[in-house]
Amino acid sequence: MALSCDISPKYNEKKELIIKKWTSIVHKPKCIVFDLDMTLWPFLIDHKVLFPLRKINHHGNEKIFDHSNTEIKPFEDVPLILETLRNSCIGPNEFLAIASRATAGEHARQLIDLFNWTNYFGSIQIYSGTKQKHMKRIFNDLKLKSFDEILFFDDSKLNLETTKSLGVIGHKVSRHYGLNVQEFLDGLDSYSSKCFK
Repeated sequence: MALSCDISPKYNEKKELIIKKWTSIVHKPKCIVFDLDMTLWPFLIDHKVLFPLRKINHHGNEKIFDHSNTEIKPFEDVPLILETLRNSCIGPNEFLAIASRATAGEHARQLIDLFNWTNYFGSIQIYSGTKQKHMKRIFNDLKLKSFDEILFFDDSKLNLETTKSLGVIGHKVSRHYGLNVQEFLDGLDSYSSKCFK
């Protein structure tokens, strides 16, 4: 059983907003890269999650808990965004990827798997070092032609500045709210306007 999703009018409206935006913009990124901590999920995995994790069925919904019985979940809109992109938007030559400086790479990958996200990503880079290193690995993994084919979402201004020097187009998200549908749509607009004036 997959992790629960809110199949409500609001959920469907958000999904339609993403699809409509994706189909309407002329210049799309070939690769969308996401940071993890404070971008896709509201914590620092190296410091705030006590492993091991377990997934349990709770009243028909699957939930993930850490060793202290704290529920571990992503920012609210993230599952919807990833699922919509993978299933309704990106084509065979377009990609999603992860670039994270978390040192607990094995734990981060385990959580990605428990969220059922693993198959969404064409490249997963989780290790300490600069985000430039992550981007270069993603660039090579996915056989991209130019760094300006990448749209990168991160909560850190420093990480965005570091990768901007390569030509990556970045969009900063709030550490308090993480990636949500409006931030994602704004990022697509930002990519289109910055890369193709």
